[in-house]
Amino acid sequence: MANHSPADIAEIDEFIARPKWLDGPHPDWKNSGFFKKRQPEYEAIWSIKDDLGIIGKGQLRFAFRPWNRLYPSISIIYGQKSIARLDFEDGTKCEFNPLWCAASGLPARVCGNHIHKWEDNREHIAGQDRWDLPCRTPLPAQVRKLPQGLCWLADYANIRLDPDQHGFDIPQGIL
Repeated sequence: MANHSPADIAEIDEFIARPKWLDGPHPDWKNSGFFKKRQPEYEAIWSIKDDLGIIGKGQLRFAFRPWNRLYPSISIIYGQKSIARLDFEDGTKCEFNPLWCAASGLPARVCGNHIHKWEDNREHIAGQDRWDLPCRTPLPAQVRKLPQGLCWLADYANIRLDPDQHGFDIPQGIL
């Protein structure tokens, strides 16, 4: 039995749909400790504020591993849970979608840059105890770098970017 209530799912639906803004200038990158297999990971967290200017449960989490800095990710976090994630990947790296993703019109296999959208994974999450986002959708070919990914993801999630918030990227001298 799933422990994700219909009210929780509806709250996330509403969060994705309503207009939002990022709070302040570009966040700082910090070493967040260790990822899987004891590899260091860097992250930057940008709070999301609602149309009243209130910072609530939402944030963007940017992450990369130093040995793989060309392929960062951006997660939309709501209430400590990832509700969408954009992953930059080498174009030759391919992953299979679960069979049930085909009902949403998603391809069986996705190569390279992709997004795990909330609406593609919503029913899956609602129907189980585990929280994961296994369905992926290819990104448009023009979304190749972190600043482009931020703009694309902001558009997807109704996050309005101020002019000085564009261009967020991994700085060259971070390591």
